Amino acid sequence: MVIIGLIGGLIPIFQGWIFGIPGLIILADYFPPVNRLLVWAKKKAGISEKK
Repeated sequence: MVIIGLIGGLIPIFQGWIFGIPGLIILADYFPPVNRLLVWAKKKAGISEKK
């Protein structure tokens, strides 16, 4: 999904973020660097995991 998202970012008529963001969320469970990126993005967006 992430690769499709990257390709979609290069092709103007294809929305890459639709595949890229879910792909990163799935990879965050398996790769710590991607998890840190996801936590950083959630902080920037103002989304907290604890309610």
